[in-house]
Amino acid sequence: EAPAWPTGLPPLDATPLFSAVSAATRTTFVTAVSAADPADAVRDAAAALTAAGWGEAAPPAPTFRLFASGRKVCVVLASRDPPTGRTTLSVLHREGSNP
Repeated sequence: EAPAWPTGLPPLDATPLFSAVSAATRTTFVTAVSAADPADAVRDAAAALTAAGWGEAAPPAPTFRLFASGRKVCVVLASRDPPTGRTTLSVLHREGSNP
């Protein structure tokens, strides 16, 4: 089964390659690839998250953004993979506090 975007997040404009879930910490991690430049990929992700009601929780950086929505947090980081020329988008999504 192909990895999917975490429940509670809008699908981003990138293809998920890997995902992992920790039920104990209510955390999901997704790695995806995009043909967009890293800054454009993060900007597109920010637009999708903002449209879905998420707010930026820290000053933005070109390839890194932190978002919050209620008790949920989401971190988006993008970097260029030199051998392939593709952008790797890493998304960490967590809900609530530690158990």
